[in-house]
Amino acid sequence: MLLEADAPFLFTIAFLCVTVCFVVLIAVLYRKGRLRKKASVALFLLQWVFTALAFFQLMATARPNDLGPMLTENVSYMVGWAGIYWAVSIAFLAAGLFSALPARQQTDK
Repeated sequence: MLLEADAPFLFTIAFLCVTVCFVVLIAVLYRKGRLRKKASVALFLLQWVFTALAFFQLMATARPNDLGPMLTENVSYMVGWAGIYWAVSIAFLAAGLFSALPARQQTDK
């Protein structure tokens, strides 16, 4: 195993927590009527897809595989790609939240 013994379990718990938060966020936005735009839904789904990609990339580092003498470098690359996927998922989350927010009303002073 390339990671500590508890790491895959913690990754799984973290991914499940993020998924539950994702479902709660979608439900709250839908109930408040702010999730009527298809673009917002697409951005939130892309956020979850990239979070899942990051999770599966991290879990791939926990599988024993024979990569030869470049093992540590390959694990570093895999963790790096997981970080990139996670960063992209956060960008989609922010874009989805901003697109779901109502437009700001201009007030005359």
